[in-house]
Amino acid sequence: MLRVKTLMAAATVAIFAAGAAQSAVLIDDFNESNLGNLELLVNPGTATDMTAESPGGVILGTERDAKLEFVAGDSNAFALIDAFDNNVFKHEQGSGVKAESWLVWDGVDNDAATLDHTGLGGIDLTEGGVNDKIVFSVLSVNVDTAVTFNLYTDASNWATATLTVLDGATGIKAIPFLSFGGGAGTLDLTDIGAIEMHIDGSSTFDNDLTIDFIEATVPEPATLAVFGMGLLGLGIARRRRSA
Repeated sequence: MLRVKTLMAAATVAIFAAGAAQSAVLIDDFNESNLGNLELLVNPGTATDMTAESPGGVILGTERDAKLEFVAGDSNAFALIDAFDNNVFKHEQGSGVKAESWLVWDGVDNDAATLDHTGLGGIDLTEGGVNDKIVFSVLSVNVDTAVTFNLYTDASNWATATLTVLDGATGIKAIPFLSFGGGAGTLDLTDIGAIEMHIDGSSTFDNDLTIDFIEATVPEPATLAVFGMGLLGLGIARRRRSA
């Protein structure tokens, strides 16, 4: 009977894991399929900031807005999205340059300069309570860089969280939903109207950060293992009581 309980626990974890994998909410994979490749450039000799829309690829809400702002220096700054058919977003500051960039997912509004706080129409980032964090994949980073996500239910209810990606620290970065705070009102993660990401290179020079994808996703495998052990423990306890 214990073996049956163990198999049942393992099967339950496997089913939960499979369902969890399907529940991930992809925010952006930066694969434009040649529909919306985007290159923004600012420098002292041009405008101090530029905005553009970039439809195409797999984007939450179908459209992504991008903004790049020049802060200081004497060279160029870039915001590149699938610019070389490489399926990535790259924030790049030239030598001796400070700059900031923003990506916004707020639905189809044909307006990269204005945030539509309810444009996504109420997305459930948790997918019924399964997802517990936002993750993004860093392919390269050469200076400690602050990455901030702002989540909006509407203009009066939103929260923010920041993660500093350390120089050379590539890989998957996670911002748990529980880390979001500040902002205003009460954020409802099951009713998201807009998502904003801010790359802050305003206080350091030469920041280069490359991101592969962004999504809301599930607990780590270790959490699933603890869940499975809990089920197994319940099975053992019941067996002992019935013995």
